[in-house]
Amino acid sequence: MSAAATALRIEVGSDVVCPWCYIGKRRLEKALALVGGNLAPQVTWLPFQLNPGMPAEGMPRAEYRRAKFGSVERSRELDARVAAAGRGEGIEFALERIERTPNTFAAHQLIDLAQERGAGGTVVDALFRAYFEEARDIGERGVLRNDRLDFTS
Repeated sequence: MSAAATALRIEVGSDVVCPWCYIGKRRLEKALALVGGNLAPQVTWLPFQLNPGMPAEGMPRAEYRRAKFGSVERSRELDARVAAAGRGEGIEFALERIERTPNTFAAHQLIDLAQERGAGGTVVDALFRAYFEEARDIGERGVLRNDRLDFTS
């Protein structure tokens, strides 16, 4: 932090299965880059589950989306809008490859642990990327332990 930088605390409530949260993270990063050294932001990621009643093992994405949005067609329309907005932020959503909608409780625990070690943003970004761009099931503990999400080394 430079001597002239103003401290700024930012708290973000998000879920790592929310595509608009991923887009919002990218937009926040762009906005903070625009102000450069004028601010010294400290971003804290607050857990929020979009689907707190999701079974621990998650559920098939197609089934979840059909129930939530009424039809596969409506789900695809919404995915197309998200994908277009994501491309504008440098995100290549792989929504058609995602097979499961996970329970994100364990992912939020990992984020909390990462924040204690100063790596919250890095892990949040890795989880967003794993789920939305790599179509990995971030509800699986094996995925959460994967070395590509390891922030401790």
